[in-house]
Amino acid sequence: MGILCSFLEAQAQQEPASTPSPTFPRHSLQIGIGDPTLIRLMYINRSGCPYYHLIDNDWFSPDTYRGKKTTLFPISLSYSYSLKKWLALGGMTTYNCYFYSEYERSTRKVVGQFEKHFFAFMPTIHFTWLNKKIVSLYSGGALGVAFLYTYSRGEHLWEVAPAFQLTFIGIRVGKTWYGFGEYGVGVKGFLATGVGYKF
Repeated sequence: MGILCSFLEAQAQQEPASTPSPTFPRHSLQIGIGDPTLIRLMYINRSGCPYYHLIDNDWFSPDTYRGKKTTLFPISLSYSYSLKKWLALGGMTTYNCYFYSEYERSTRKVVGQFEKHFFAFMPTIHFTWLNKKIVSLYSGGALGVAFLYTYSRGEHLWEVAPAFQLTFIGIRVGKTWYGFGEYGVGVKGFLATGVGYKF
């Protein structure tokens, strides 16, 4: 019996330790900017929007003209959790702003300010179809809700509208810290870029 125990102990010492299952970063944080083309078309310049009555409803106001119209680049912040190396779920928020000043024509003094702020909140899903050590390619989508706040001549207006983002193709370059670029359609515009962190 002692010989058998010694033999089993020797065999156990010779057997290699079990290899732990491979792991990968499951969390990802991203911040990026896009182009404002679609936000202006879909949410700011859409015809029939009820906020237009806030702009030209005063017949007795002085003769005015609008200054330069400015639209910021959409800023997005997102988080995702990888269920698999090829599948990630998460959420994204996007902010954009459009504004201009109104001037009295005779004195060129500022007599009014128009602002429109855009906030979108959307759950996201991404599919990674090429996953290399440094470079990965992915596609994805998001669907949620947008809140629009308009200020004009002392009046305020809140609106709610659907929001979406379809990413036809995206590329990530890097390991823990990485840069990304996307081509798609939605609240981030046609093109978006930024940086991210995986952990």
